[in-house]
Amino acid sequence: MPQTMTQADYARRCNVTRAAVNEWKRDGRIVMAGPLVDVEASDAQLARNRREGLPPLNPCPPAVRRGRPRRGDFVTLRRDVIGARLAGLD
Repeated sequence: MPQTMTQADYARRCNVTRAAVNEWKRDGRIVMAGPLVDVEASDAQLARNRREGLPPLNPCPPAVRRGRPRRGDFVTLRRDVIGARLAGLD
């Protein structure tokens, strides 16, 4: 079974926007396996068909944290920032 990933994950992996991946999909430059991108086939097709070749790949794309930040995270961060500023005044 081919390795697949979402368009957003493939965009992060290729260091491009999701809109660029959507354009590649529309133009038939990448291979889709249903709603997901077939990674190996798409990499080979991009390397073959793009003037610049395959874009530089990000081996470990950043994780995306979805949703609203928890209130506690902001309060803790704010407390740390204020504490550091107060310590700098001494």
